[in-house]
Amino acid sequence: MSWMNNTNTFVYFLLYVQYKNQPSTRRTVAATWSGWYRHVRRLVTSIARSGTSGGVEIEELGKRGLSMRQDSAASEISISRRRKGAKMLVKRFVLLLGSLHLTLMASLGLWLWSDIRGFGKRNDGENACAAQFALFAILGRHIPFASRALRIASFIIYGIFLIPGVNLLLPIAVFLGIYTFCYHYLPAPALIPQERMDIYSRSARVRFRIGQAHNFILQNFEWSMVPPLIGLLVLLAINIVFITDIELTLAQNAGLQLSNDEVEWEFGQILSMLLLILPLRDLAETILARRVKQRQKDLIPGLRTAVRWKEWDTVWILVRMGASPNVKLDGDMSAIQAACLSDDSVPLIVITALLEAGGDPNIEDRPNRDRYSVDRDNKDCLRLLDSVKKQSKDATSALRAATNRGYGAAAKLLLNSDTIDINSPNKLGQTALILASKAGHDAIFKILFKEPGINYNLCDKDGRTALILASKAGHEPICELLCTAPGIDVNLRDKDRRTAMMWGCANGHKPIVVMLLAAPLNNIYLCDKGGRTALNYAIAAGHEEIVKLFKPNVTARGRRSPLIQAAIDDDVDTAVGLRTWPGIDVNAKDQEKTALMWASELGNAAVVELLCATHGIQVNVTEGQGRTALMLASSQIRNAKSIIESLCSVPGIEVNRTDKLGRTALIWAASQLDGTGSELAAMSLCAVQGINVNQADSGGATALMWASSQGSEATVKVLCEAPGIDVNHADFDGNTPLMSASAMSNEAVVQILCSTSGIDVNMADTDGRTALIWAVSSGDDNSKSVVEFLCAMPGINVNMADGDGKTALMWAASEGNEAVVKVLCAAPGIDLNLGNRNGTTALMWALSEGHDAVVEILQKVPGIIEPRRTI
Repeated sequence: MSWMNNTNTFVYFLLYVQYKNQPSTRRTVAATWSGWYRHVRRLVTSIARSGTSGGVEIEELGKRGLSMRQDSAASEISISRRRKGAKMLVKRFVLLLGSLHLTLMASLGLWLWSDIRGFGKRNDGENACAAQFALFAILGRHIPFASRALRIASFIIYGIFLIPGVNLLLPIAVFLGIYTFCYHYLPAPALIPQERMDIYSRSARVRFRIGQAHNFILQNFEWSMVPPLIGLLVLLAINIVFITDIELTLAQNAGLQLSNDEVEWEFGQILSMLLLILPLRDLAETILARRVKQRQKDLIPGLRTAVRWKEWDTVWILVRMGASPNVKLDGDMSAIQAACLSDDSVPLIVITALLEAGGDPNIEDRPNRDRYSVDRDNKDCLRLLDSVKKQSKDATSALRAATNRGYGAAAKLLLNSDTIDINSPNKLGQTALILASKAGHDAIFKILFKEPGINYNLCDKDGRTALILASKAGHEPICELLCTAPGIDVNLRDKDRRTAMMWGCANGHKPIVVMLLAAPLNNIYLCDKGGRTALNYAIAAGHEEIVKLFKPNVTARGRRSPLIQAAIDDDVDTAVGLRTWPGIDVNAKDQEKTALMWASELGNAAVVELLCATHGIQVNVTEGQGRTALMLASSQIRNAKSIIESLCSVPGIEVNRTDKLGRTALIWAASQLDGTGSELAAMSLCAVQGINVNQADSGGATALMWASSQGSEATVKVLCEAPGIDVNHADFDGNTPLMSASAMSNEAVVQILCSTSGIDVNMADTDGRTALIWAVSSGDDNSKSVVEFLCAMPGINVNMADGDGKTALMWAASEGNEAVVKVLCAAPGIDLNLGNRNGTTALMWALSEGHDAVVEILQKVPGIIEPRRTI
């Protein structure tokens, strides 16, 4: 009896495999081992996630320290997740439930065969009698109940079916084998042509009847039903064998039974038969459903003709007879789509009937809609309409909801309500027309567009009209209708002052831009909050085809021209076309710069090269601060070398031109902090014929002075190698590049400068300070190495004093720099006892400032004179 229950479970496995193999199923599973492996793994994973996701969410919310209200919400989420998991487990996972059933039945069988004499409560003489004398009927043969072979075979079989998951392999293997045989090895039969059935020959009468039956079966019974039918017949045969063996077993052991009642059919046998009948009922329902589908298929030609000729009364009759409202007819449209989009007056009863028959309320052209989505939307749409009928929802809000969800059929019905206000907005200021435009529901928009009294210029809380939203999203059919709408204002702007034209240009919707340009009273010169026009948006986004739709010199109130914007955006493709436009001015400025200046400053090398090759380009034009394109290129590091080379290749370039601060392009290059970019720019400029490397700015500083003060070693090296460089050139304060580098304790720059021909290490500034004094007085930790290097220079005068008579040793002693004092005391020719104007020596400075360590160092130097008094 337990095995009859098991085989009945197999029936449900068979029906489940058949169901998941259908193409109309939401997630079809291929009738292969790999397909079913992935399917089962996905189901197990989804169960695990459903059970754990809620706990994870609560844990995360608890870590964040949310309020009790949020914790309550998290708990509700967890409960919802668990309920969903339980629902999926009970309703969908037939395989898992069947596997558990087999496991339980296998456990019962192992319990029985482990000790047949001790099974149950009656472990006395009755069990012993049954084990000794009872016989089993297996395939009609009688086998002793205590047979060793029967016991071993039972252990093996029950052991296989004990493991969850593994016990599904046998039924699935059998059913997949049936499917594989039917689909891959057994060719699908075809209809027998009528001419092949000879009805006039008496000898062929039987063959004719067989052919008729063959064709009838094929016409009313799909080939996909053959595998489950074969499987059901096999299982039916197995159950019949089980029933027969049960009867034979009862009859054989009648003498061992206490009463005759035990041989009669009781609850267990009846339950087994009922379990066998239920799957057969499901198969019968499936076959009947196929007949209904066939009936629907027969009604399609009539429905197609009725829709084509707009015979809506006939459509209503055919739908009531069972015609499918979702089948695609002429023009790839369904009956409900044709009814809602028809220009004629369609009776509302027809649309209602189509919806009640399961019609898809989404009348948009969506070819990949599955039947589950259609059923869900259909039920939701009917509930929405029912809420209006029961007055729990007003018609206007229902219209907005239907529009937002794409329920065109509901919108068609609701527009006929007497209480409808088509221009009424929701809390976000969105009307039904705005919602349709935003979502791109073309079909619904056409229905709303024809309504009398509709206002096309209404906007939401962000100031966006239906035209702005359609232009932004690229909904061409909607924009085409709106551009022809009476009273439409195409120049309306949102809260950021952007028009529909600006959105179309920014997002590259060329057809929409063409429509808007052709619209009457369209103003292309309008600016947004940042002063950008529609053309600026097109150039910034690199939409060359849209840029070409505008005139070449289009500007707006002194804003940037298209060529300037292309230079800013490094849009070479657009610039190529713009520079050759008739009437284009390549030297035109916006508020202060030309296209060449912008491209040079931003490092757009390709655009600079393109513009430099343009006839009539002027490279010496200056902006408000007197800087040329060459100066702007030298002041930045991105592609500076290639841009400078392109600019310097233009005849007439003024490489030594200065700005309002007297700075040349070379000074701008040397003043940059980035060593690599500064080096390459300086190298390119120094190679230009006629360059003046010693030209100073309004403060008297040369490029070498700027590079030394910035610590740019590579740039200093390039400048020191330039022909004619004056390494000792001083600014208006008398500072030389060596002094600047020494003051910064930059040993590398000091070494480069000292190795340059003609360097004078003893030059002093207007305060009398030399490079050595600047290095000592800097107080930097690296000053020791610079002082050591300078003291080793040939001809260095370590005893030179500044304007106050203070030498380098005195500066080091007064600053308490022990390391520098040691270096200077060891320098050749140092005068330890030299005093300033007041006669104060280095030792006195150390004593007066309290630098005991320096005093100790100086006192140990031979020849030092101890002071008689301290100052």
